[in-house]
Amino acid sequence: MQMATTTLAVLVTTAGLAFGTTTAEAGRYDHIQNVSQRLARQTNKLARDLRQEFRHVREYRFLVREARELRLLASDIDHLAFAGGDLVHMRRKLRVFENRAANLRASLCDIQPFGRKVQRVQRTADQLRNSIRIALRHQHRHYHRRVGRQVVDPRGQVGFTVGGRRWQVNLGGWL
Repeated sequence: MQMATTTLAVLVTTAGLAFGTTTAEAGRYDHIQNVSQRLARQTNKLARDLRQEFRHVREYRFLVREARELRLLASDIDHLAFAGGDLVHMRRKLRVFENRAANLRASLCDIQPFGRKVQRVQRTADQLRNSIRIALRHQHRHYHRRVGRQVVDPRGQVGFTVGGRRWQVNLGGWL
């Protein structure tokens, strides 16, 4: 029973941390793929643990159905990540995942106090959410426009730019 709760916590956390972005550079997107894959594995384990440990509980069918929904959502998120899907769409799915995981955790806590598994799932979801957020922030910073031969980012810059056709001086820094 504790295994199922801990796994759920890790899943929610992983999902949250990885899904904070829309489009990202390769390194950040690889991280999102890794975290989404871990989230899918953890939800599969959670579903197995729930089926094994809660057979005696009156709410067994509800718990198994919720775990199956979480597993399907995690699988969708994982497929989106590996297909190079839109991070905003992944973030929306992650929010649904987190809401369902919170409902499942509340149900599990009503049945019997839980601990590590749900927390581990939630930590994994948080990691996923933060990764997406970082990737989205990175994407917005790299909206480029051409000035002469150089590429300048018009957003996220504090200060001003002085330049001509062949030279340019940036006074200030990045937000």
